[in-house]
Amino acid sequence: MRLSGPVLVVLGCFSIMGSAQTVRLGCPEGYVVAEVDKRLSKKPADPDLYHHWVRGGALLVTQGGSGGQLLHGPCEAFHPNGQLREKGDFHHGLKDGEWRHWDANGVLYLVQHWKKGRQHGPERRLKADRTTMEERIFARGLVKEPSRKREGSEHARPRKLRDGEAAPFDGEKPEPRKKKPLLNRRDREPAKATKEPGRSKTRAKGPRGGKRKEPTPAP
Repeated sequence: MRLSGPVLVVLGCFSIMGSAQTVRLGCPEGYVVAEVDKRLSKKPADPDLYHHWVRGGALLVTQGGSGGQLLHGPCEAFHPNGQLREKGDFHHGLKDGEWRHWDANGVLYLVQHWKKGRQHGPERRLKADRTTMEERIFARGLVKEPSRKREGSEHARPRKLRDGEAAPFDGEKPEPRKKKPLLNRRDREPAKATKEPGRSKTRAKGPRGGKRKEPTPAP
């Protein structure tokens, strides 16, 4: 969700420190109190991102560019009755960190996480029954689709592989592993060749490793 704009009238300015300036801006939905950077940004703007900036007493939101002082720092938006409407931070005109949203009765109905202009992280939104919150996960502005649904839950989380098998979810008992049958020593080792009795392959050798000569009988 982007801040509504344009803002009509500058109601006042206060707390000027260094390059940061805190301004209070009026708008049809109430008013906004935010910090702006007095220095004009010279960095090229991302064409896919929405930049929030102030010029001529108006708060403007432009995709892919800016033409004034960028919002930089904490920002709070209020309903006409004084209730808090939005609260979060800007980083050089881009939403950053956690943003919370309330309705005119002060009920929190949306919590988002941003990273330099892109929605990144969990999002919790109040359901139509106004009693429970539903959650989605974003990654760089896109909804992260679940790969596998968990029984009894609306959201899915990918399982890590353990030895080629899916590991159990939190609170889920792992399946017992099948034990491999133990082999006896006689089954693991190859059988040794046995010698037949009465036969020997060893031969008597001479002094130099040759065959031993039999002595010749005397005449």
